Amino acid sequence: MRESPKDPVEYAGLRCRKCGDQRFRVIYTRAAPGGKIIRRRACRACGSRITTWERMVGI
Repeated sequence: MRESPKDPVEYAGLRCRKCGDQRFRVIYTRAAPGGKIIRRRACRACGSRITTWERMVGI
């Protein structure tokens, strides 16, 4: 039986698919239809790029 993580904050957040690092820099941000925001991010450790789609919650 696996133990649950002792500190859930340690495991929360976005991780790089290549190296597992959690530090990213935003390359650009733009608006998308439906009130969404698109951000292009680059990993600070290995330079791998990812795209995130975000939406506003609770407005």
